[in-house]
Amino acid sequence: PSVYDSMAVGSTYSVPLAPLGLGDEKLGASVEVDNSQQLTTGVELRAPAGSYERFISVQRQVSPDSDPSGVVKAGVLGKF
Repeated sequence: PSVYDSMAVGSTYSVPLAPLGLGDEKLGASVEVDNSQQLTTGVELRAPAGSYERFISVQRQVSPDSDPSGVVKAGVLGKF
């Protein structure tokens, strides 16, 4: 579960792709529902890049009273 300004409940799953011969990449999926019934789903691919980690992520949000919206994120995260 995740806690923000209000309560949201969800799950995140991450699967290493090395057993499939695809290197150190990990494929993840997430689902989250908040108290206003907004549903957020996402898929991301992460891979190490030295002391950093690169990623690409696609998220989709659906509220009961509005059209779905999508977000694509990509970047590099530093590890400390």
